Amino acid sequence: MRAAVGGALIVHAAARMNSAAPLAANAFPLTIGVLGALLVAGLWTPATALMTAGAAAWIAISQQVSAAPWFFVFVIATALVLLGPGAWSIDAHLFGWKRVNGHGEKEGPSPPD
Repeated sequence: MRAAVGGALIVHAAARMNSAAPLAANAFPLTIGVLGALLVAGLWTPATALMTAGAAAWIAISQQVSAAPWFFVFVIATALVLLGPGAWSIDAHLFGWKRVNGHGEKEGPSPPD
């Protein structure tokens, strides 16, 4: 999921970048590209996915584009906020992969008695 949404954001940002335009005109596409790269890498996934969901909602509402693809980006980014980065991510490598069992308790070593 991270790779699909991140890749779509990177492709969208590359298509919208204009080398002749000033930096201010390229700020939003550049931000979208950075969010996509962070999602692909799995770095700061919950925060990055939350910003991605906001950007997708903004694009779907404010720009003259088809809202359907951006709705799906919004839904998948929202799912990433709730699910987290997964096992193959920089977040899992840095902070460990958290698993929750069916009773809402985190798996891992049991606390001392």
